[in-house]
Amino acid sequence: MKKRTSVALLCLCFITYVQAQTLSTWEVNEGAGIVNLPANEKTRNGNERLSSVYKHAQTPIKKDPKWKAVAAPNGQVSYSTTSILPNANYNKFTQIDFTYFRSYLHIPADFKVNKATVTIGIVDDQARMMLYNSLHPAGYYVEANDGKRGGENVTTDFTKQLAVGEINTFVIVQVDDNCCGNNLKGGITVNLNDKIMQPVNPTGSIWDEFKKSDVYIDLNNLRAYSINGGAYSDNEPYAVTLQNGVCVIKKLKDVSGNDEYLNIQKVQLGANAGKPMVAFKVVNSKPNTYLTLGGTTESNNRITAKQYTAVPDEAKFYEETPLFNDPAQKGFTSFRSAKFANSYLRHQGLFLEIDPKMDADLYKKDASWRMEKLK
Repeated sequence: MKKRTSVALLCLCFITYVQAQTLSTWEVNEGAGIVNLPANEKTRNGNERLSSVYKHAQTPIKKDPKWKAVAAPNGQVSYSTTSILPNANYNKFTQIDFTYFRSYLHIPADFKVNKATVTIGIVDDQARMMLYNSLHPAGYYVEANDGKRGGENVTTDFTKQLAVGEINTFVIVQVDDNCCGNNLKGGITVNLNDKIMQPVNPTGSIWDEFKKSDVYIDLNNLRAYSINGGAYSDNEPYAVTLQNGVCVIKKLKDVSGNDEYLNIQKVQLGANAGKPMVAFKVVNSKPNTYLTLGGTTESNNRITAKQYTAVPDEAKFYEETPLFNDPAQKGFTSFRSAKFANSYLRHQGLFLEIDPKMDADLYKKDASWRMEKLK
């Protein structure tokens, strides 16, 4: 097996610097080494390069020590190394070596994204562009835009997927499935509102806090006490995602690439008749978006997310002691609808909804929640 030796460096071509937004310098991580595919699985079918290879990729964690800064001489991206795949496996397509590139893009909360694309100049053997943020903590990608060997100016449009008011993470997953070279050349270009972003070494309080965190995305969410009447589990947290306009709770580990995960802020609205009232603001969506009733009935009224200039009763809840009180678990609470005085926020069949109060333990567990940071 050959030892990987770098013969060129990743660089970035830039034209115009966008002042209000910040793109960090690109980094590279040369991965965990050779991945041997299961029997009867290959990276190619004839001349077709298969996107199924990416199921074997795993983006390195944020503080993986293998991440390293990449110089940018001459203003052009050009990464080329000697393949670590053995010559004996030439044209067998049963092994993969993944290389990862990343950069962070901060979008201020008051910035309107009209266009956001990432372009790779020349691809060899394959490359996928991914975006991580609070909307897409498991990573968003467009399979149809996966770059194949020889592809030039391969572009993915992230306009509708960027999250404003936070730091977004771009990751390019580079695939080498045949010796003897491993290449990604011709430039990596981030275009924001028709301006080419220049990467810099970012500073400031936002970046200081981001660097402290061990994870790419900090999610604040409503955590369900239990599912299907089971006991509380630290190992399998369920929280709120938006699917087809309706709120559904889901395991973090089961979030697919294109699910819309919600970053939720509990907003204190003061007290009404001595009882604290709150609303749930979705901070990674359009301004002034709140969890709210999707229908007009008291039973099986599913929760959605809508924009409001003023928070209506449909989006207000009274914060009360948990209907299911487990002394071993602290910080849980229940939320009673301000619109329907006898109905509580609960999950049923994994849908988030309100239903009239019941005495059954199953209902009480389904209506007990805790605001927390999920990772």
